[in-house]
Amino acid sequence: MSELIDDPEAWTTVLTTVRQYMPQLASHMDVGSIMQGNGSMTLGQMLSLLPHADELHTALGTVLAALGRSSQ
Repeated sequence: MSELIDDPEAWTTVLTTVRQYMPQLASHMDVGSIMQGNGSMTLGQMLSLLPHADELHTALGTVLAALGRSSQ
């Protein structure tokens, strides 16, 4: 995930999409801080730990592909 964190456009896209699929978590916690703390994990690994991971993974794959990035 460090390659996404180091890319402001991609990271903002990831956070925006995560917040769309996890509004309850986003309203209580800073999703960005949680995800940045796990920079050694791939985005796919991180998503496997989250509720609605399949839907979120699909959505992230779509938006990141539009940026020329990968969600893996």
